[in-house]
Amino acid sequence: MVMYRPFAEGMRDLGYVEGRDVNFYHTFVDEKYEPFPANAQGLVDQKVDIIMASVGDAAAAAAR
Repeated sequence: MVMYRPFAEGMRDLGYVEGRDVNFYHTFVDEKYEPFPANAQGLVDQKVDIIMASVGDAAAAAAR
């Protein structure tokens, strides 16, 4: 959640209002890396436009 607030504020500054123009989906794995591929696939299945990852392993799972 540390990264989320500044990101959401920046999006708001650009005119994007959460719930109107943009929706944020949060997934947390409590420092367990095994769920990354399934979480990334779930986001892909929802056809999201952007996936933002806070750690490299999550980004790699999203890229796959």
